[in-house]
Amino acid sequence: MSIASLIRHLQTSGCIAIVLVSALSTATRAAAAPNVILIVADDLGAHDLGVTGSRFHETPNLDRLAHEGMQFTQAYSACTVCSPTRAALLTGKYPARLRLTDWIPGENRENERLQSPEWTKQLGSGEITLAEHLKTSGYSTAHIGKWHLGGPEVRPEMHGFDLNRGGDHRGQPPSYFSPYGLPRLLDGPVGEYLTDREGDEAVQYIATHTNRPFLLHVCFHGVHTPLQAKSELVDKYRRKPPIPGNSQTNAVYAAMLESLDAAVGRILQSLADHGLETNTLVIFTSDNGGLVLGSTPATSNAPLRSGKGSPYEGGVRVPLIIRWPGVVSPVSSCATPVISMDLPATVLEACGLTHRVDDGRSLARLFRNPDDALDRPFLAWHYPHYHVGGATPYAAIRAGDWKLIQYLEDGRRELFNLRADPAESTNLALQQSDKLAQLTRQLSDWQHSVSAQWPRTNPIAPFSGRQSVWFGFDRHDFAVDGMAGLVVSPKGAAPGRPWVWHGEFFGHKPDPDIALLGRGFHIAYLSVPDQLGSPDAVAKWNRFYGELSRRHGLAARPGLVGLSRGGLYCYNWAVANPEKVSCIYGDAPVCDFRSWPGAFGKGKRSDRDWQFVLERYGFKSDAEARAYPGNPVDQLAGLAAAKIPLLHVYGDADEVVPWDENTGVVAERYRKLGGSITLIAKPGVHHHPHGLDDSTPIVNFLWEHAASPEAHAWRKETIENPGRKAP
Repeated sequence: MSIASLIRHLQTSGCIAIVLVSALSTATRAAAAPNVILIVADDLGAHDLGVTGSRFHETPNLDRLAHEGMQFTQAYSACTVCSPTRAALLTGKYPARLRLTDWIPGENRENERLQSPEWTKQLGSGEITLAEHLKTSGYSTAHIGKWHLGGPEVRPEMHGFDLNRGGDHRGQPPSYFSPYGLPRLLDGPVGEYLTDREGDEAVQYIATHTNRPFLLHVCFHGVHTPLQAKSELVDKYRRKPPIPGNSQTNAVYAAMLESLDAAVGRILQSLADHGLETNTLVIFTSDNGGLVLGSTPATSNAPLRSGKGSPYEGGVRVPLIIRWPGVVSPVSSCATPVISMDLPATVLEACGLTHRVDDGRSLARLFRNPDDALDRPFLAWHYPHYHVGGATPYAAIRAGDWKLIQYLEDGRRELFNLRADPAESTNLALQQSDKLAQLTRQLSDWQHSVSAQWPRTNPIAPFSGRQSVWFGFDRHDFAVDGMAGLVVSPKGAAPGRPWVWHGEFFGHKPDPDIALLGRGFHIAYLSVPDQLGSPDAVAKWNRFYGELSRRHGLAARPGLVGLSRGGLYCYNWAVANPEKVSCIYGDAPVCDFRSWPGAFGKGKRSDRDWQFVLERYGFKSDAEARAYPGNPVDQLAGLAAAKIPLLHVYGDADEVVPWDENTGVVAERYRKLGGSITLIAKPGVHHHPHGLDDSTPIVNFLWEHAASPEAHAWRKETIENPGRKAP
């Protein structure tokens, strides 16, 4: 049943008094067809609205819109970044089908492991947009705000919009305060706020188009960076008392969102003022998940993992609210997974048009029955690019409760049950092999059906520098940005090219490394002496990681080995990059510099190393260092959320790095956070000797967690077929 038929049915049953008919003539259709307002926020996270769970942001108008219509609690953007989603919202096509798969113009990273394909950096002139469909049916059409779908030759006017206010090639405004620097939008009075202006333009458009059906495409630049807001609103949020357990704290972002909410409120009021409220379909959504980068992130998508530019739910889950009085029941919600391409299909059916879109499904049946399902087996994504938000080239598929992410660099796969694990914290790829194989086949078939483009492989660069032999294996010593690094290579790399990374004291107790080399691991070490895991050391580790994982093709998630003070390096880097760590093995690791070298507890004092702590971390006094909240023992929540397994080996008589001030604290807190940690105590042993006489538990731990499923399968085959070589 079409929406038009639904309305006739509801009318005859006495439910509503609106008649929507599909007439032959444009004039007749114009008299009965609904107006459509499609509002798209920029970088708005799934949980940024009051109605979607925020306890910090204030969004009364959007909350009211949700109460007057239907909220879709499992809504997805077509991509983890903006331009592809915006193209999908206008065409109803997957970005992969459009070959518009990144924000325009994207990034060109020549030194990455893969190179992006030759993708389309504009909305193609041959694509028929929602505006063009409606315009041919008598609709007036207007675009207000962000466009970001190509240069001057593909402005909104070239894609079916009669009016364009502000849309050009830019992905963000030069300024949110006039003068804006937007050629397609005249500057207002000095200091006028852009979001206010975009709302006013929409209100003015409504006021002048009351006698003809219209499509109003309002794409606010907010809440994209630069984070700029009206000072009085910023002050309001800065004065708010802390909310226990709240992870959304950015006052500027909150102020920007309040302005956006107020602009939406004025649009809704304008509809009411002009008697258009009943016959106007209003849709509100976002182009991707919320931005969570930087030391003061714009927002938090918790409990969803990560944010914009990542393959996880935080990157692609978005708010979606639809209001259409008399058709969509108020105070209703729908948990059926839906996606950006569904919106043009929904609008076309609502307007009585029969045009079919390639990949979207009309949500009309969900208006009638929110528990219904749509006639498709899955949703899918294909992003053959790198993004500063954390994404390396990947593809993903959601079918039912299951979601598969496949990384195109190394073929690594992650499988999550979203019903049981919405935070995507437990990878079930090893436990659910049948489901993994099923989704992998479905994803591959879909990629073929949309002619997905694939990134090009950069040849894996050989290790340069001085070469020598280390216990029968090739050792390479080389420099990265002036820092001394080394890698020991196996005779044949295991699938996925797994590796372990030493925080300090490479070569001490080498038995586990030798065994892992025999299993196809690489062993790596970066010399950053006397840094003790400082922020500068973490930055240097980031550069070394990029060199090894991208230029030399090593796995995206190494196992970390922190011996003694090396624990500070490993844990601090892992805290900053939990998605890049497979596991951590600590051997009498320092997990709190107040214990060693500070000796503010039972640890042994090292004046020299304590001075390094003060200098490298920038502390002005012992008191400031002791109050520092960034020691590993205080920063375990992110590691536990990422389900990073830990192994600690320690002597229970250690007087230098007392286990109960370091390993013991980590174990207690990590377990309370739901993390997994294995402890191997050495009775009566002091800080030395390190390691175990039999290193098998260490080797097995690193092998189990740092090697890919393909590497495990390969090793099983090599044991059963000793003549088989590594691929």
